[in-house]
Amino acid sequence: MLCAGLSRGEGANCRRPIRRWFGAFACFWALGATSAFAQKMAPSVTYSAHFPAYYEGNYREALAGFKDEIKGAIKTSQSRWIDSICYFTMAGECYYKMGQFGDALDNYTAALQLYLQFSNWMVQVQYQQPSAALARPAIPWGRSQRNAKLGRFPATMLMSQGQPVTEASIRKGGPISPPILVQVNVQEIARCTALAMKRRHELLGPVCKFEPLTDQLLVALTRPQTIPNHWSEAWVDVQVGIAAAAAGNTGEAIARLQRSLLVSGELDHPLTGLALMELGDVATRAGKLSDASRFYEEASYTAAEYGDMMVLEEA
Repeated sequence: MLCAGLSRGEGANCRRPIRRWFGAFACFWALGATSAFAQKMAPSVTYSAHFPAYYEGNYREALAGFKDEIKGAIKTSQSRWIDSICYFTMAGECYYKMGQFGDALDNYTAALQLYLQFSNWMVQVQYQQPSAALARPAIPWGRSQRNAKLGRFPATMLMSQGQPVTEASIRKGGPISPPILVQVNVQEIARCTALAMKRRHELLGPVCKFEPLTDQLLVALTRPQTIPNHWSEAWVDVQVGIAAAAAGNTGEAIARLQRSLLVSGELDHPLTGLALMELGDVATRAGKLSDASRFYEEASYTAAEYGDMMVLEEA
C-alpha cells in the first residue's frame, strides 16, 4: 500500500523501504511487548474483588463491579476479547440471582457469542503441569467416595493475543494487532463458558435444543479446542458435556462429563464440581434422584476444596 499508484520500476525500488520499515516495526513491537504484557491480565486483576459482594448476596453491588469490568475489558482490533466471557457471565449471574431472567439470558448469550469468535483460544495457552496436593482437606459434612487426588493448578498461564505481523499482512492492509503475551486465568474463562451454557439451558428449558446458538456451540466444540491428548482436555470436556445436555444429547453429555471429572485420570480440578453438578441435573431430569443426590454431595466436597461457593451453595 505504501507503493500504491507507482509504476512497476518505482514499485520495485519501493520494496527495500518496505522491508526496512517492516523490520523496524517488528523491532519496535518486540521492545514494547514486555510492557504491554505487564499491563494485561484476563480476566483483570480487579475482577476477583467483586466476588465477596456476590457471595454475600449483594448482587447489585457485584453487578456494578462486573459492568465496570465490561467497560474496561481487553479489545482486539475488531471485537472484545475472551476476558469479557467472564464479565458477561458474572453479570448474568447477578441478574439471575435477582430474578431478572431476561437480562441474565442476554448476558449469558453475549458471553457465548464471544466464545464462538475465539473458540480455539485454549490452543494458544502456554500450559504448565499441575501437581497433586499431599492430602485432601477435611470437610465437616462428609467425605468423598471417589478416591481422587486433589490437583493444584497455576492461577494464570501465558497466552498470545493477536496475530503475527508479517510483510504480507502489512501489504494486505486493514487493522493489525501484533501479538502480545497476556496472563490468562484459563480455568476461570473455561468455567464461565461452561456456566453460561448451563444457565442458558436452565432458563430456556426444553426450548434450548431448538435454538440456533445451541447447535453453533456444539459445532464449535467439535473442532480442536486445545492441544491433543493434553490434560487440559478435561476442561473442554466439561463444556462439551454441558453443551450436549442443552442439545438433548443425554448419552454424550454423561460420557463427556464423566470423562471430564479427572485430569490425567487421577486429579480433581477446579471444574470438577461444576461437572458433578451437571451430572446431578441430568440425573434429576431423568428421575434418577438417588444418583442425583450422590452427584450433588460429591460436587459439594470438590467445590469446598476449590473455594467455588456458587457450586457449593447449589449442591
